[in-house]
Amino acid sequence: MAAYSRIKDECIIALKVYDQCRQQDCLTPEMLERPFSLECRTVTTESGQVIAAGKGSPINVPSGAADIVVKDFKLYKIETDRKQDAFRPKYYNVHVKYIFKFKLAFLDSAGCPITLRVDSVEREFIEAATSFKKVVLLFGSEGSEITIASNLFQPESHVLEEAPYVLVEAKAVLLDSCLNGAVNALGCDCIEGALNDINLTIGLFSIIKLFRLVNLLVESKGFCKPNECAEVSPLNPCDVFESMEFPFEIFNPPQKEDLGCVDEVPVRKACDEEDEE
Repeated sequence: MAAYSRIKDECIIALKVYDQCRQQDCLTPEMLERPFSLECRTVTTESGQVIAAGKGSPINVPSGAADIVVKDFKLYKIETDRKQDAFRPKYYNVHVKYIFKFKLAFLDSAGCPITLRVDSVEREFIEAATSFKKVVLLFGSEGSEITIASNLFQPESHVLEEAPYVLVEAKAVLLDSCLNGAVNALGCDCIEGALNDINLTIGLFSIIKLFRLVNLLVESKGFCKPNECAEVSPLNPCDVFESMEFPFEIFNPPQKEDLGCVDEVPVRKACDEEDEE
């Protein structure tokens, strides 16, 4: 966008970052909360085994389950809090809780989904979640309790907190999932004796910041002049398709040694073969 060329000082209201840090955490099963249900009602198997007793209750593994499938995994909520450090008054302990949501299905020894019931409705999955907590120490500087008034805020008169505010940005990736003691899709054994029967491994990238509302004097070239809006013209789908690179990789699936696991994957019978027996 174009801007004026004359430089001058401007006073602006800004959310100034006083400290920040980044984290790259590989969350193993023992670091995560035991997976719990997000279903409001009781979930059972066809035989009547209770898998979860309601929202927030821990998830039990159905009898005969040999593996799990996790779908629609995402980091959908982050809860934060901060407390002034007792020995370093200008620093704050920032508490962060990451909550991960996903659909969880159980497979039997033949790889067939185990049917679940929510009320009288049959399902192949349960809405589930797990969480991870961490604490970091960040510099938040000094503050004072002041009252501000602006029609930008609702309600119009508001007491600004003395402590700084927290901002967390995060991205999570599901790396692996299996039952305790089972063999996952890569042929690798899950750790025996792990904390949870349902074991997830999650990669988590996050940036945690402490910021305050302040007045800043900055150099400015004036207001930005936005460019004209571009008109949206119809695209020829064939032109778009033909401009794409040919995806050779999807026609050449990786071999077992390329995936880093050399153990043999156990052969499972097809669902119809097991039924015939």
